[in-house]
Order: sequence, then structure tokens, then C-alpha cells
Amino acid sequence: MEWYHYVLIVVGVLLLAGIIFGIYYGVSVRLVHDVQLQTTFYVDPSKTEIGDGTDLYPFSTLEEAANAIAGNNLKTDYTIIVTNSAPDGMQDYISLSEDYATSVTIKGKTGDEAMKVLQPSTTVPLVFENISIASLEQESDRNLNITLGNGAKVTNNVSMPVGSTLTMDEGSEAAFVYS
Repeated sequence: MEWYHYVLIVVGVLLLAGIIFGIYYGVSVRLVHDVQLQTTFYVDPSKTEIGDGTDLYPFSTLEEAANAIAGNNLKTDYTIIVTNSAPDGMQDYISLSEDYATSVTIKGKTGDEAMKVLQPSTTVPLVFENISIASLEQESDRNLNITLGNGAKVTNNVSMPVGSTLTMDEGSEAAFVYS
């Protein structure tokens, strides 16, 4: 017998032993498994390192979270939790098509979080809760559907195109709204 025959015999014996071990101890290898897609993402605007959108490694911008939502390719409701206030002068954007989400709720983790300037360009309904936004400005002609939920505050102004919808729930505030 050639040397490679011995190698094949040893490999076969090891595979057979692994299968017997797995059956005896109840160990199994799943070749196909269910994938649980992330529907809650975390954003910490004060972070500069790259994150994966989890609480431990948050994204640094809302746009990164929107890109992750689009990458899920699952049209459902999503939540973005902002865990820290944005640094002075930071503007954040969120653009997302209704092809990727039915709605997105952006909320503060404790209620002390604040965004400076948020410029949404999305056809997905946005809900803000428990967060303060200095200015909510829309510069494109895309109609927005925005809800300021409980604890949401816009301290400077809200600028939205004509035809947009702004709903203010009890417990929300907006300084000045114009279209």
C-alpha cells in the first residue's frame, strides 16, 4: 500500500470516531441555522471608532444605523437608541427608503441625549422619543412623516417640505415649525 492510503484510512477512522462521539454525547452540527437579524441599533455620536450597532460597540452616526437597516433587507419596524449626546457642531443625517423599513423609532437611552442638527431624507416614518434635537431640517423636497413622541423636544426649529406630516404626541415640544 502507498503512504496516502494510510492517510485516507486514518482520516476515515477519525471521521467515524467523531460521528460516533457526536451521536453518543448528543452533539450535533447544524449545517443550516436560523439567522436572527438585528432590529435595534445603538448610536453614540461621541464615539470615533468603528462599531457594529450593538450596545457594547455602537455606531457613531444615524446614517451608519440606516445603512445597517438597509443591509438587513428585512422590511420591519426598527429602533435606534442614542446613548450619548452629539459633539458641538456635529450634523447627522438619516436617509432610508420604505423598501427597507416600515418605521424607525429614534430614542434617547436616558432622556439626556441631544442631537445638534438632524437632516432626514427618508420616506420611512420616523418617530422620536425621549431625545432633544436642536434643529430638525429637511433640505430636499421629499415629504416626511415625523412623529415627536413622549419626551421628544426640538429646541430650535423644524423645517419640512410642504406636504410633510408632523405629529406631536402629548409630552413632546417643538419651538418653531415651518414649511
